Amino acid sequence: MFTGDEGTIIYESEAVPLTAMYREEHGSSFKAQFFGKDKIKELIDSCGDQYIGLRIYNAQGDDGFRGFVLVGVKADENDLYEQKMLASGPACPPSCAPSSPLNG
Repeated sequence: MFTGDEGTIIYESEAVPLTAMYREEHGSSFKAQFFGKDKIKELIDSCGDQYIGLRIYNAQGDDGFRGFVLVGVKADENDLYEQKMLASGPACPPSCAPSSPLNG
């Protein structure tokens, strides 16, 4: 069962090596994807009282789309796929933070 407290808070010193290793192993043609707070809130609100957190799936389409699908999750670890999900945020590159150490 999920409690809503899953995950580990990390800081720059831990995050930079993680993203660097990913780029070294997978290249830098796709580094990240941005999702706006209003869309995240809409997704969360659509899940109702069952929502306890988010699951993020890697995704790829026939059209070359690479990114993530975000879906709400219940405490019993099941996805709320019957509700709204979120995908297709602006990709990095080209929409990268110019001064972030996370995108190398």
